[in-house]
Amino acid sequence: MGQARLKGFSWHLAVYFAATVIGFGVNIAAAPDRLVVWLPLLLWGGVVAIHCAWVMGLVGAGRE
Repeated sequence: MGQARLKGFSWHLAVYFAATVIGFGVNIAAAPDRLVVWLPLLLWGGVVAIHCAWVMGLVGAGRE
C-alpha cells in the first residue's frame, strides 16, 4: 500500500510541476505585464502538500 501511495504522489507532483511550467509559459505569452497563474498554482500546491502529508502518514486513516 505504501508503494502505491508514493507512486500516486509522484505522479501528482510531476503533473503539478508540468502544469506550473506550462501555466507560466502561457501567462507570459498572453499577458506578460500581469502574473495571473500564481493563485491556482498556490492552491494546487496546498493540495500537493496535503497529499504529501497523507503519503507520509501524518494525516488520514492510515495514521496510528
